[in-house]
Amino acid sequence: MPFPPIKLGSHLVPPVFLAPMAGVTDAAFRATVLDFGVLPTMTEMIASEACVRGNAKTLRMMDFLPNESPKLVQLVGSTPERIAEAAKISADQGAEVLNLNMGCPVRKIVQGGSGAALMKDPSLVRKIVHAAVHATSLPVTVKMRLGWEAEQKNAPEIARLAEEEGAALLIVHGRTRAQMYAGEADWSAVRAVGQAVRLPLLVNGDIRDAETAQAALRASGADGVMMGRAALGAPWLPSQLASYLETGALPHPPSQAIRRQTVFRHLARMRESYGEEKAVFISRKHLCWYSRGLPGATAFRAHVNAALSIAELEQQLEALWA
Repeated sequence: MPFPPIKLGSHLVPPVFLAPMAGVTDAAFRATVLDFGVLPTMTEMIASEACVRGNAKTLRMMDFLPNESPKLVQLVGSTPERIAEAAKISADQGAEVLNLNMGCPVRKIVQGGSGAALMKDPSLVRKIVHAAVHATSLPVTVKMRLGWEAEQKNAPEIARLAEEEGAALLIVHGRTRAQMYAGEADWSAVRAVGQAVRLPLLVNGDIRDAETAQAALRASGADGVMMGRAALGAPWLPSQLASYLETGALPHPPSQAIRRQTVFRHLARMRESYGEEKAVFISRKHLCWYSRGLPGATAFRAHVNAALSIAELEQQLEALWA
């Protein structure tokens, strides 16, 4: 059954979002994903404190692309006042939708009381959502987990608080913080969130292809999905999945020629964004992801991780595709 677009503020968007991933979803990667079709993408996680301090590296994460629609920023923090200030800065930078991170399980984030740690403090969640909603006129969305641990799956409660304070959309990863990324996402547990609110709901976690997306949607009752790690080395997957959910027909996978073209274009974008030296370092992980499943991938990864120039990387890519 086809899934209709989701209303997000003044935007009608496909029912597939690209997940924000720290160190991955920079402008170069998002541009490469959008080469295959327009769908909601969002910045890497942006620390509200660094944003308010005017940190140049942080503000650069808000370098939006002309064809991003909507221009979506993810903010993380534990202080309502800082979240509100960062929301205003995001709007000034051109953001059209805000996302509040209440699901990041990484230790350094939760130790500061941010990310998934917020789910242990519903009263603070209320204050943060209220602050973000009233700071600008932009729609505010919330990304969360099922809860902090198995005995504290309070996502429905957090969802109700977010809805009461004016949130426009919810995204729920089907794991607790205690699980990190281990085991399997519990899509069926996300259903309780949809039953608790009237907001559009996305299910996240282990969405790899059309089959897992359909299974997640059936189990959760969600309106759409968010795809993350499956898009690493396969930036065409989110748009293919969006097409499938909207039309019921799954597009053919890209040819090897298109995949080769995609890798070289992505590499060029990283060089343009970061300069030669930094691009070599940043591109290594992406090129290794692109090589998965290809003959000679093991030797390719060894050469890529030792390369010191873009020319060397291009030479290795040519050899891989040859």
